[in-house]
Amino acid sequence: MRKYIFALLLTFVTSSVFAVSCAGLSSTECTNIAGCGWDNLSADCIECAPGKYAKKGDSQCKNCSGPKPSGWGTSIFASNTFLPNPTDEKCYWEVTCAANLEFQKGDEGSCKNNTCTCKQCGDNYKFNSTNGASMAKYAEPNWLDISIIGGRCEGKIYKITLKPNFMDASLGDDPPTVYEQYNTGFSTNANGPFDEEWIMPRPGGDAIRTLATSNCGTFLGFGKGDTTYITNVGYLSGSYGNKSFNSANTTPSTNTTEDGTIELLGKWDAKPYTIKYTCPNSGVTPPTTNCKFGTNCTVAAANACGNGKIVTGWTCTENCGNIQGGNKPGDEISFSACPITDSATTTYTITLQATEKDCTAGYYCDSTGEHKCPYGSTSSSGASNITNCYYDNTITFTDNTGASFKLPDGTTINYSGN
Repeated sequence: MRKYIFALLLTFVTSSVFAVSCAGLSSTECTNIAGCGWDNLSADCIECAPGKYAKKGDSQCKNCSGPKPSGWGTSIFASNTFLPNPTDEKCYWEVTCAANLEFQKGDEGSCKNNTCTCKQCGDNYKFNSTNGASMAKYAEPNWLDISIIGGRCEGKIYKITLKPNFMDASLGDDPPTVYEQYNTGFSTNANGPFDEEWIMPRPGGDAIRTLATSNCGTFLGFGKGDTTYITNVGYLSGSYGNKSFNSANTTPSTNTTEDGTIELLGKWDAKPYTIKYTCPNSGVTPPTTNCKFGTNCTVAAANACGNGKIVTGWTCTENCGNIQGGNKPGDEISFSACPITDSATTTYTITLQATEKDCTAGYYCDSTGEHKCPYGSTSSSGASNITNCYYDNTITFTDNTGASFKLPDGTTINYSGN
């Protein structure tokens, strides 16, 4: 919301629009020129001073007789005066706003009911003083004829940095940086011109094309957090319009070229891929892992092969291009670049083969992991079930009379699970 500051100056300014050349004219010539009047004291033809007028045929300059705007007193304006107008005795008022304030029309686009004023620029606007102070000329009746000149409030400039944020995707021919002028449009140049609809210029005029592409996913647009600001073809998303970027969602900038900055990351609908596993020693076929390109995926753990085996590593044997990581149980796997060469591809599978070793003696290894045998029992290496754990003559037992004993040499009792 713009703040209202009623600080205006009404001053006499002889506008070039009404400027006439009167000096040296005879009294007859002077009478025939609008804006010129005969001065009896100097016996010379003079230009009518601010607040005075002379129509063609008038021999002398007269005072403007039009009323000042009702209620516009010195509490609002520093002065109340007329501009010269050679053809209208009501003349004009000219208002000059204070520094960095913009003249604004009031009720019904006019100055009726004393509603015109000078205002401070709003939160996402700044004053452009290239053309000087903000000024306006008013004319009777009812202050309807308003001409505004000079400086204006213009939308602030926000710098937008775009990053594809997906594997090796790039922006192609589009620049990674664009600029928005608030409530105006976008440009690749901080100084504009600013287009109302496109986030960046389209090749071939208005031809729509995707800003970023990858065979491993569909580009959805650019955003920050959960918010998508820019669609995949460069339009502003949803109801954001060209006010998407403002002082509330950008970081203030100390550069003179922009007022704020924001970094937007690409959003993607990534294609899925599958990890298949083989266990050549145990003969087990572990469940596959379902993943999506562009995010890290965790490969199967050390117990994936089960059947008395422990996985010590994974080796890719199919579709191994661009793979990173994934060579250890529970490791994260990803791709340095999209491995798909045909955009029509919808399924992709890589195969990892296990390097296995026997389960450690004293443990059993099943599909849920490596487990220590129950207290007092042990196992041979490669045990695959708790029933492979056993007691031998190294363990001392106690019978129901309290007497201690050991199993005969070479005798074992397998753990029953009871």
